[in-house]
Amino acid sequence: MIRLLLALIGSTLAYGERAVPRVVIGLWDSTVSESTERTVIHRMAELPLNHLGFVVDYVDVNGPLPDLSQRGEVRGIVSWLPEDRMRDPTGYVAWIERSAALGKRFVLIGDAGISFDRKGNKMPDSLLHRLRRVLGVAQSGDWSQITYDTKITEKSEIIGFERPLGPVLPPFEMMRAVVPGAKVHLTVRRNGDSQLVATTPRGGWIASGYSHYSDSAHNVQWLVDPFVFFRLALAAGDLPTPDTTTLYGRRIYYSHVDGDGWLNLAEIPEYRKQRANAAEVFLREIVDGYPDLPVTLGPVVAEIDPGWVGTPASREQARKILERPWVEVGTHTYTHPLDWGFFARYDRNAEKKYSNIEAAAGSESPYAVPRSYTDRPFDIKHEVHGSIAYIQALLPKGKRVEVLQWSGNTEPFPNAISEARRAGVRNINGGDSRFDGEFPSVAWVSPIGILRGDERQIYSSNSNENTYTDLWTRRHFAFQYLQRTVTATDGARRLKPFNVYYHLYSCEKSPGLRAVKQNLDLARRSAIVPITTSQYAAVGDGFYSTRLIELGPRRWRVENRDGLGTLRFDLAGELAVDFAKSSGVIGMQRHGSDVYVALDPAEPYPIVSMMAGSGFPAASIPYVIESRWRIWRLRHATGGWDAVLQGFGVAEMVWRMPRAGRYRFAIGGGKAVDIATGPDGIAQFRLDESAVSARPLRITEIAGGAS
Repeated sequence: MIRLLLALIGSTLAYGERAVPRVVIGLWDSTVSESTERTVIHRMAELPLNHLGFVVDYVDVNGPLPDLSQRGEVRGIVSWLPEDRMRDPTGYVAWIERSAALGKRFVLIGDAGISFDRKGNKMPDSLLHRLRRVLGVAQSGDWSQITYDTKITEKSEIIGFERPLGPVLPPFEMMRAVVPGAKVHLTVRRNGDSQLVATTPRGGWIASGYSHYSDSAHNVQWLVDPFVFFRLALAAGDLPTPDTTTLYGRRIYYSHVDGDGWLNLAEIPEYRKQRANAAEVFLREIVDGYPDLPVTLGPVVAEIDPGWVGTPASREQARKILERPWVEVGTHTYTHPLDWGFFARYDRNAEKKYSNIEAAAGSESPYAVPRSYTDRPFDIKHEVHGSIAYIQALLPKGKRVEVLQWSGNTEPFPNAISEARRAGVRNINGGDSRFDGEFPSVAWVSPIGILRGDERQIYSSNSNENTYTDLWTRRHFAFQYLQRTVTATDGARRLKPFNVYYHLYSCEKSPGLRAVKQNLDLARRSAIVPITTSQYAAVGDGFYSTRLIELGPRRWRVENRDGLGTLRFDLAGELAVDFAKSSGVIGMQRHGSDVYVALDPAEPYPIVSMMAGSGFPAASIPYVIESRWRIWRLRHATGGWDAVLQGFGVAEMVWRMPRAGRYRFAIGGGKAVDIATGPDGIAQFRLDESAVSARPLRITEIAGGAS
């Protein structure tokens, strides 16, 4: 947490500058949820909050509550507690009152959490009245337990988001908004009106039972639109959002493969005859079959190291696959830990007991063994640094291991993430986002990542084939349904990148291989910008570290953004980038009513200024509307403009030129393309070549080319 706060607080601001508060305190109860990962805020609310640009900082209601008087980065507090009791209700309410007096907004979902203390003592009604006053709501204390004859008398557009209310409503308390400026979203009537969902200048509330519907492990659906509710309750307004879904106006695409099953013999008829393993099928069918789509492979080093269970042949396979220019190199650890919590307090003798079936059956772990390969004692440095060193020795000059892909339950302990940082690699996995017929809610779309101790784990953007195939035990074709999640997370709101994540064992069976290729074929048909997995992890890290400094009306400086390359403005159909007052901005794109602003990776402190405007207004410089290739260092040069490009597959680009006419785009090492814009100054071109390595771009206006 210290690292996060330092990044968000940063240096002293100049007079008149103001850091946009992006942190929301998420309250959790450690006596009910063993970690923040198990809380309803993390599982349901954090993704909408992330989408609005907010970073959630979890605070345990049973521990010391932070003094927010020195926390200018905190925008508000969200309470969604699982029980109506806590250790010190009186101290908690006083803290909420102090925080509200500082201008921190308070959002209450469900029970207030203060009816009882941990000893079962009932708290006085006056305590609840004080908490309600912070929100600006009054309640009579009367409850309607019988609701069959209750009528909905007022309902805004945010009610019935994924499922309509009713037909029978949950019990409710009689309550009404009393603060000026309140926007009531749901009013029901039974012996009087009760306002159960509202947002106010102080925050907002959703009454218990009215946030979402749930009748099984999978069937969870929002009753209230959480995106609009949190936007209003936390006053997100026209603020820019650090965006992790889009680069250069296109949806991010990345793919990563965990090395499990490297040695499995293929059951695919043509490969079974050759006794080829899954890695060989992966090389021929995926790596060499889709050179236009980068892929990151993380071997389990024990499976390629002849000193463990690997063979000289599997080691050579690794060398051959990883030398391909479009294959990024990861590691999936050395011995493949399954239960990471077991190794947080490692006991070699306890691990040895797992060889005894009866002892293993009596353990609390869901795994038969805590890691896949247990011949030698566990050592986190060996898992991280050792696996990296082994793989690095196989690589051609100039290539390095870039990312650690968490194994097993993907719940690494903080020091494991620290070791990855010290090794100079990014980290990813976990999250398991699904949004389809089996998981019919945005509630199953994961946040960007999770804080473990002081270290940040970045989640993969989509689930792998395990959740579709019941841990690869049946329905081996079912990974093809990833396409439903890919589509559902790119509707009116773009919630996630296009991520194809799977294991090598998908390449051992015909249905599994076919499913992977169907997903890759969809990517080929889609408007994407393919990047590597470590580049996406850098985007994710940048979401948490980014600072937005407000310089004036509709003008911000962006700091500490790591790999993050896009700011998004929601509901901005009448706004456009003011390029004359911006710097380090190389493009803008529109997606529905949202505007995506592309930042130049070469500019550490870009300034984004917005103005009234629609479409793609002219500017004195060319700017990118969309591009399949990455672009940076866009600069004015004598007679034209220079930039640097890098990408996979064909170059597809759309530019807005300073004026209508003819322009030459010359890519270093490739041919030049002459393009005539339309009357709107927009130039489109496609170049059938790849640029895995960075190449220069020169743009010049052809003399006399005005059309």
